[in-house]
Amino acid sequence: YSSVIVEDIDMKEISAHLHLGKATMDNGFGILRRLLDYKLLDQGKLLIKVNKWFPSSKLCSYCHNIYDNLKLDERTWTCSVCNTEHNRDINAATNIKEEGLRILEVIDNKSNRWANGVSLVSMPTLVGTSQEAPTS
Repeated sequence: YSSVIVEDIDMKEISAHLHLGKATMDNGFGILRRLLDYKLLDQGKLLIKVNKWFPSSKLCSYCHNIYDNLKLDERTWTCSVCNTEHNRDINAATNIKEEGLRILEVIDNKSNRWANGVSLVSMPTLVGTSQEAPTS
């Protein structure tokens, strides 16, 4: 793959607010992201981080309606607009992928680096938001 898309979550904040403490900090997600960033950069590839405030779990991946009342313990939900039933995690993964691809397209249009075949080794990790395009 030429890029990997992840959600830019703060593991320390999650462990503090969800009272999971040591269990959350021991899971190695932070280390995995750092190693992934390092290895992708070494190979001239991109790690695209989708903003942690992007509503990946609440956004219907079919019609883009936002379900504002989604609770943390709800594992499935049905969109009130298109009646699609969603698994929370699969829906979030789909939305994160789509948002990351959107960010990648913005990068491609702004820099034209893919089209020109220029190596991306020197390009830093990118953090995108749904409100504004990331800069390179």
